[in-house]
Amino acid sequence: MTTEHLEHPILFSKEMVRLILRGEKTQTRRVMKTQPGMVQKRDGHGVLPYPHCPYGDPGDILWVRQEFFGSRATEINPFSIWDEVTTMLRWSQDNKTVAGQAKKAQLLGGGFRKLPGMFLPRWASLLTLQVENVCMERLQEITETDARAEGFGDLDKPREAFAHVWDLLNGQRGATWESNPWVWVITFRVAQDLSKEAQP
Repeated sequence: MTTEHLEHPILFSKEMVRLILRGEKTQTRRVMKTQPGMVQKRDGHGVLPYPHCPYGDPGDILWVRQEFFGSRATEINPFSIWDEVTTMLRWSQDNKTVAGQAKKAQLLGGGFRKLPGMFLPRWASLLTLQVENVCMERLQEITETDARAEGFGDLDKPREAFAHVWDLLNGQRGATWESNPWVWVITFRVAQDLSKEAQP
């Protein structure tokens, strides 16, 4: 009997996408929306239901969302966003090139605007990842090796650097390093990278 693998969206910044494509990031940590201590007991015996990771199980596919450019024309012709996304995601890996700057100017002049990655449709995603492992742990349980897998391998103190960046991204939401929340730890590998095929 074969097991059906599901697909799930996951949001990454373009900086994190660069690290993934370079093979420098193979882990990500996401705050559990329901912390284990907040889970309601059930069946009168104090049994706590084990939460299911919203990012799937080993073997499942994660399709990456990141910021992109879109326009009102997308509502009429979805390929207008495809042209933009394929070019933009590839361009965003090196946005200092002359060609990249020229393309950005062309897009902005054509009525396109930058949109949050949460609105990127599935068909426009150029990067898919396969989940290799999922577990739950306290944030501060991260090791130096884990911090390197999170993309901080080129630094002398990867765990300390991870903690700093974590607070920048999650501190305002109350999930600080100091508060030590429970997190999902997802280990993955690149399953498909279409950004190279999208090179204009």
